[in-house]
Parts: sequence; C-alpha cells; structure tokens
Amino acid sequence: MATLTTRNLATDENQGFKVKQKPQVEVKRAALKEVGNKVVQPKGKGAPNLIKAPEKKQETFPTTNFPVVKQTANKQPSIQVKQTKACLLRAQHSRLSICKVPEKKTLPAAERAPKEGPAPGLKQDRVLKNSQQTSNTGDFGQSFRPQDSKDGPFKCKESQPVTKVSEKETLKEETKTDANSRHATLSAFSSTLLDSSCIVDIDKDDENDPIMLGMYAKDMYKYLREMEVKFPISPQYLKNSKLTGKMRATLIDWLVEVQRDFEMNSETLFLTVAIIDRYLEKNPGTGRNQLQLVGTTAMFIACKYEEMMIPDITELVYVSANAYSKQEILKMELNMVKSLDCSFGRPLPIHFLRRYSKADKVAALTHVMAKYVMEMGILEYELCHIVPSLLAAAALYISLWLSERKSRWSINLVKYSGYTLNDILPVVKRLSMILVTASDSKFQAIRKKYAHPRNLQVSALPVLENLPELIKSLGKL
Repeated sequence: MATLTTRNLATDENQGFKVKQKPQVEVKRAALKEVGNKVVQPKGKGAPNLIKAPEKKQETFPTTNFPVVKQTANKQPSIQVKQTKACLLRAQHSRLSICKVPEKKTLPAAERAPKEGPAPGLKQDRVLKNSQQTSNTGDFGQSFRPQDSKDGPFKCKESQPVTKVSEKETLKEETKTDANSRHATLSAFSSTLLDSSCIVDIDKDDENDPIMLGMYAKDMYKYLREMEVKFPISPQYLKNSKLTGKMRATLIDWLVEVQRDFEMNSETLFLTVAIIDRYLEKNPGTGRNQLQLVGTTAMFIACKYEEMMIPDITELVYVSANAYSKQEILKMELNMVKSLDCSFGRPLPIHFLRRYSKADKVAALTHVMAKYVMEMGILEYELCHIVPSLLAAAALYISLWLSERKSRWSINLVKYSGYTLNDILPVVKRLSMILVTASDSKFQAIRKKYAHPRNLQVSALPVLENLPELIKSLGKL
C-alpha cells in the first residue's frame, strides 16, 4: 500500500497574523448641561430664557364601591381577589390557556353527578356555569356580581336548574368516567405542564428569513431524522472484511489533513466518512491496496455536494503521492455511485449540532468544543453505527459539562433533540474515554486541527483534564 502523504502547504501557523487596528474615533466630552437629569441654567445678562416644560398632572383614579378593589394612600388601586369558587374556576381557565392544554369537554349539568354538596336526588337552585363561558366576559365586575342570596357572595349571571338524578344513574355515570380522564383534568396544575410553557420556539423569529427558513425548519429536521434511520450503518461491519478498525482510523486521520490543507468545510469531512462506511459495508471484499483510493474518491464526491470550489482531480492525485491515476479515481467514482444507488443524503452530525446549539443558545467556544468531540467520535470504529443525531447530542453534553453549565440538558434540548439524559449517557461515556486517551494516540490530525487559533485552541484547553471525573460519575454504563 502506498504511503499516505500530504502536500506541504503554507499555513497560518508559520505566518503571523496581521491584526488590523481599528481607526481611532475622537469622542468629545459631553457638555455639562447634558450630563445627568438636571439642566444647569447659565447665569448673566446674556443668558437665554429657558422655557420650562409643563408639569405633568398626577393621574387620579376614579373611586368605586366595588368590594374587590381597594384604594391605597397613594391612590393606586391594588386588586385583592377573594378566594371564592368562581375565582378558582377562572384561575384554572387562565392556566389552561397559558399551558395550551386542550380543555376537557364536561358533560351537561343535567347528566353529570355532583361531586360535592347535597345527596343526589335533591334540588339545587343555582350552579356555576362552565369556566370557559365565564372567561369570555371582561373583568371580574362584568362576569360576577356580589349579591345577598342563599348561594353565597357570588352568583352567576345566568343559571340553569339541575334536574333530579337518581342514585342508579349516578353510579352509571361514575362507571363511564375513566381514571385516565380524571388524571388528565388534575394534570393541568402539574409541574410537567408548567415546564412545557418554558419551551421556546426557536424558529419563530426566522419565519420571514429566506436563508434560515424558520417556517420549514421543523419539517426539515423531522425528515433528517427519518433519513438517518433509512441509511443505517451496522456495528462491526468490518468483521468479515480484510480491513480493520485501525486501517479505517488511519485513512480518516489522513483525510483530516487533506481537508485542512484544502480548507474544506466540516460537512465535507463528515459526508466523506459516511460514504466510506456505507461503501465498505456493501463491499466487504475491498482490499488494503484500494482503501486509500476509496477515501480519495469519497472526498471527491463529497466536495461536489458541499464545496463551492471543487478541487481538481489532478490535485487529489498529487496528495495521494501518485499512488492512483486519474482514470482509476473516475472508475472508482462510478463504482461507488452505482453501489450506493446515487443516495448520498445521509444526515450529518454537524447539521444536528447546529440545531441543538441554537435551541440552548450556547456560546461559540462551547459549539467549537462539541465539534472537536464529534470529529474524535467519527475516528472511532466502535461508534460508526451511532446515528448522527445521537452523536451530536452526546458531544454537546460533554461540551456543556466542561463549561460547567448548571442545566446541562435543558427542556429545550429534550424537545428539539428528542433524547433524554439517559439516552445519551452511554455515548457520553465512550466519547469521554476517547478524549482522555487522545494525547497518547498516534492519530493526531484532529488535535492539531483544533489546536489552531482559528478553532479557538479547544483541544489544548486545560478543562479536558476534568473528563476522568465525568467518567467516574457515570459509573457502570
């Protein structure tokens, strides 16, 4: 097999960066009259006459005899609502509308059995209407009126008499009501529904943006989740092949250097690895002498999908040390396209990572650290079968743990990723073990790539030394 070499190109590490200095802008000191809220009036004969602004009249609130409103000393009304049954029904309706929970359709008063009060069969003069009907009226003063009657201090404007209900009919109605429906009524005040109101719609502000496509984002990521299931990669797919996991890691390590030399996008690297894994799974008879040819051709195909400027095929021949000719690469390209049935739409981990970072509003350093963790993950043969969405979620969790975020896996991440904390912890432990032993590995292309100032030198940060604590906390997973 030909040796894997790369072209020596001048990078920014050998040449110093020239930082452009910002032009200095002269900032004039504000005049004395412009500082503070007070205006200093100049003295002297030539001083101009300043016109005083008209004083604002204090607003006076009208007095009312309504018992709910009380006037304070500063004439500012403070509303004190009495804890009556009508007020509780109205508060329940407001919570249901905030949490956006579909209201339960209650039975008519004549069909349902009373929960409290006198025994069935007795007459009830008045009942409260449904909370949905009372909430349509304006303020409390319009929907409820204080009256002196047998029903208490508050009585509904319109009431309907309740018919007599026998004991047998009440038993039948109780058997019809299911326990789940009762639980759904009580769950309106649960903490789960209150937490659901904290979920933020991250696509709301991008609905009119032609680049972000906020109105289609949810459907697009739903489609990506379906596609990653449609194009799976089997675990240990090289067990019947002549190739091994170390050979695959050597190829990917070389491809990272090629990507860095040509300054390709991150999507190009992830798509290249996806094409290699899918092709080697369908063609187990691929030999060692063709492995570098498969990697070079896969990157050539990925560049046609993700790059604006596609490298010439002669340049790929040059970086492979003339191990393969131009005709061999074109022949392998035709073979790979037929083998994969022209289907190169497998989702990439970087797509999901951008979605998760937007959902949790993470910092730039946290996002770049997650990218570094993901690229270390695609280098590992034992993680090649992990779906891209799960790999991105585990990488982001490690980055959030290193940044000491209190809410490392928030409600928004559970909503937009579809994974709970228990789903990602096994992958988190495996990725953490890879990062701990990264300095002793012979594959150093990814660490050198992320040690560059362009990538914020995340691979050289001292916080990576705290990963053994994370592995120890995960225990037996």
